[in-house]
Amino acid sequence: KYLDIGIDGVDFSSEKPDLLEFLDLTKQAGDDRARATVSGGLISKAAPAPSGSAGRRGRREGLFLSHKLSNAEQSVNGADVRRAVKAQIAALGLGTSYLDMVSIHSPLTDKNRRLESYAALLELRDFGFVKSVGVCNYGLGALNEIKQAG
Repeated sequence: KYLDIGIDGVDFSSEKPDLLEFLDLTKQAGDDRARATVSGGLISKAAPAPSGSAGRRGRREGLFLSHKLSNAEQSVNGADVRRAVKAQIAALGLGTSYLDMVSIHSPLTDKNRRLESYAALLELRDFGFVKSVGVCNYGLGALNEIKQAG
């Protein structure tokens, strides 16, 4: 439903619960040319929806969907991480089968959770549920853990 108002870059992080409420209010305003700025990087761009025969497929190709895996979503059980990401994909309600990027939001967990979560994200990438994997707020120590783990 948000594609219809031209929003093409949204971070659906569970740490930003006000996002969906904001988007619903924007949609209710009925402005197809809605442009919005929300602090915290919630919306990277809002532009007019494509016209003509672009259809949903054309709109999805122009949409960048990302998710930041919260500390609560990190786990030593890779299946839990995979379920959490797939739940985010389903929660979008866009009929999409993948996210463009998923990153681990914070290194403030233990080493085993960080490494298993990262490995689970790589598996999701390999199976096409995620196009790219990344990390946020990592220092050299946590980055070296990933590098050393291979």
